[in-house]
Formats: sequence, C-alpha cells, structure tokens
Amino acid sequence: LTKLADKYSSAIIAIRHLTKGGSLKPIYRGLGSIDFTASARSVLLAGCDPDELAVRGI
Repeated sequence: LTKLADKYSSAIIAIRHLTKGGSLKPIYRGLGSIDFTASARSVLLAGCDPDELAVRGI
C-alpha cells in the first residue's frame, strides 16, 4: 500500500471495526491483524466514553 500511495501521491484510508471484547485495549480490538495498525503513520479511533455513553470523541 505504501508503494501505491507513493506512486500516485495519494493517501490510503483503512476503516476497521473493533471486536466487542471491551476488556482489551482498543489497539488490539481491531478485526484481523494488528499489522495494519502497527504500520500506519497515524490511527484515529472514534468511540464513546465508557463511563458516560452519551459522550463521544475521536
């Protein structure tokens, strides 16, 4: 993906869904391999505050 982004001067955006196992840290809750998260330049996680579900953030 890095080579494609460089070749076409573009950004790669990957969207992942998290598993429902709330006991793990969010970085480990992505479905599939952690390799995508580990190799990314930046990762944004959207979600709600576990103590106040009406509060959401990135």
